[in-house]
Amino acid sequence: LKLKLNKKVNKTIMKIAIDLQGYQSRGSKTRGIGRYSYTLLRTLIKNSSDNDKFILVANKSLDTFDKEFFAFVKANIKKVQYFEWTYPNFTKENTTYPNANSLIAQQLRSYAFSLLNCDIILITSFFEGFKDNCVVELDDEFDLPPVATIFYDLIPLIKSDIYLDKNPVFKEFYLNRIKYLNKVDCLLSISRSSSDEAYKYLSVDNDKIYNIYAGCDRNIFKPGNKSKGDINFKNLQIGEYILYSGAGDPRKNLHRLIHAYSLLDKDLILTYKLVLVGKLLPEEITLIKSWIFSYNLSESQVLLLGYVSDEELAELYRNCKLFVFPSLHEGFGLPVLEAMSCGAVVLASNSSSIPEVIYNEDALFDPTNVD
Repeated sequence: LKLKLNKKVNKTIMKIAIDLQGYQSRGSKTRGIGRYSYTLLRTLIKNSSDNDKFILVANKSLDTFDKEFFAFVKANIKKVQYFEWTYPNFTKENTTYPNANSLIAQQLRSYAFSLLNCDIILITSFFEGFKDNCVVELDDEFDLPPVATIFYDLIPLIKSDIYLDKNPVFKEFYLNRIKYLNKVDCLLSISRSSSDEAYKYLSVDNDKIYNIYAGCDRNIFKPGNKSKGDINFKNLQIGEYILYSGAGDPRKNLHRLIHAYSLLDKDLILTYKLVLVGKLLPEEITLIKSWIFSYNLSESQVLLLGYVSDEELAELYRNCKLFVFPSLHEGFGLPVLEAMSCGAVVLASNSSSIPEVIYNEDALFDPTNVD
């Protein structure tokens, strides 16, 4: 990509503006996209040449960053600039999209990027902004450089009966984003499966789609010593456990996971708890608890730990007896790679991109078959 861009802009020093909203947004910050976005920008900067410059562009209407982020910026001050844009009156939650406020914010953001004199804009996540003040679209009337975006998946489009048809407002928002996505100069997909989705469903030229694969932070997700004795977590006695990490939306297939767990031999259920880690919506928690009771399990056997830090997550990966990932569809499946990187035994779904991560048929299963 860099070689192609060098030919286009005819220079050997690259000035790259990175949109940080994939790491800022309410929907992605605590999930795989947020972790991946932050790890990617840090790795890009760390492995770049001394001549390359990076402008990290934040949306001031969203949450600010933690001390670790600003410490990283300060440590790389020769290469990195931090830039914020804002539209003080911008709020679009629970309104139609686009609206007058979002269009003005889009113009202001585009104008801000036009002032940066950069060679390329990298967008870390393109489908942000339905429930917060993220703005991803760039206005054509401004003089802007080529735009590349990380491309994760088209799951809502492919599974429209679950994600779009039941929510007309989100459907309008999502299809509007697809129109803009077709205009970008480069898609950096996170798996071969993700690339195939782009080829099939988008009108982007195939020579603009590059599979770069995803990755995890090996400084955090790495093998380590297992805890001795029963695992205690936030004053909760866990003992030995089977682990799942991720979200709770329908494609994650937690209903079948809990059902399958309930069908294990009773001695296994008494020995190994099922631990679910990840930020869950209140309605998802309610559903999960209803499944627990419907399969004659108790809340002491299926534990919901909620959101945990990366360091805590790595510790849970290292100490689990088994990590299970039953998802029906993934752009990559980052928790699978994180668990493997920590030395966990992993079983996962044989669907979409996940076989690319595991690459071992003996560790894969049909996610629609509870047995």
